[in-house]
Amino acid sequence: MLVDALGRPRYWTSYSLARNGCSWADSTKFEYLSAIERFYLFVEAQTGSDCLDELIASLDIDRLEESLDGFLARLRNEQSRTGRSQAAVWSVTTRFIRACLDDLVHHTAAGARRRRLLRRLDRFASMGDRLKTGRRRRRQKIRALPAAVVEDLYELAWPDSSRNPFRSTPNQHRNFVIFLLLLHQGLRRSEALLLPVNAVHDERDALNDAHRYWVDITWNPYEDDDPRAAAPSLKTEWSVRQIPMAEPLAVAIENYTGNFRGRQRHSFLFASQERQPLSRNSVNDTFRKLSGCLSKVAARELWKRRRETWISPHTAAVVRLRQLVNSGIKLEEAIEMLRGFFGWSPESDMPRLYGRAYFDERLATVWNADFDARVEILRSLK
Repeated sequence: MLVDALGRPRYWTSYSLARNGCSWADSTKFEYLSAIERFYLFVEAQTGSDCLDELIASLDIDRLEESLDGFLARLRNEQSRTGRSQAAVWSVTTRFIRACLDDLVHHTAAGARRRRLLRRLDRFASMGDRLKTGRRRRRQKIRALPAAVVEDLYELAWPDSSRNPFRSTPNQHRNFVIFLLLLHQGLRRSEALLLPVNAVHDERDALNDAHRYWVDITWNPYEDDDPRAAAPSLKTEWSVRQIPMAEPLAVAIENYTGNFRGRQRHSFLFASQERQPLSRNSVNDTFRKLSGCLSKVAARELWKRRRETWISPHTAAVVRLRQLVNSGIKLEEAIEMLRGFFGWSPESDMPRLYGRAYFDERLATVWNADFDARVEILRSLK
């Protein structure tokens, strides 16, 4: 049994052992308690008080997340220094915290607060695999779309295009906005599907007397329950962010919500024909359909450059990088700036992977020419 500096039993370790560890072997209990004691001592050193039991009992998830992130950094440093894996310590710690919180939420929180807390606890369920174990990682592919594919996608996705594969006008406008959010803003599918109908914000910039637009990437604040079988979620804590948005894209979203979204029973931006929140499978089907309608030249280029036959748009990072460098920012600094825009963690290699595709001049030219050519049309929708 673990005790504090005054010899008092630590409440939540005693609770956990009584609830789950009665049949464990002594060696298993020792390993379990040793890992948890390390976290108790870390929290005490970090906060200046022996307060982990209190943080758990008060459901102070913000401070618990902060403590776990710091503990993870400590374990990673120790693993790098000694070469000994700390994955078991991290796994025990996160499972212990998640189990205690899960029980508390179900027994003490009520109604909407319980649903909000359970949603936040989803992050703890996926924290056990965040400690790198030193195994060689598979080389990741650069996922920027070839220029010919970008050109063809604009033609296919544009509403009222003779090549647009979607029959209904509302679906054309909805899918066009999804296309722009993923391609231009670099949003993940789940991030786009979590957006509320009023996701875009704007204000007057006093310095240049122009409107500034942005979008908050976070949980939908208006929904406690998500009816989707595979409910979308944010990938990591770094996914919560605020990113700028060009006026034409903001206008396209406003046009969709005002004229084509229709009245819905939910607050999510994207809706299905059945007036339900749009699912990830529906987004996948949208891009499969676009992929199936690519011209022969574009389809050949996609296969040649990516060895793929369907589209998953991640070109935004490459173009954003070029825009930053063209504005006078050094390449290395611009690569790191991508983290905040796209919600990548400090440990992610994604900025540098996309940086390898930066030197494709053709891609940037096509991006700017194709989108800029339609800016006035989009503005005319106002």
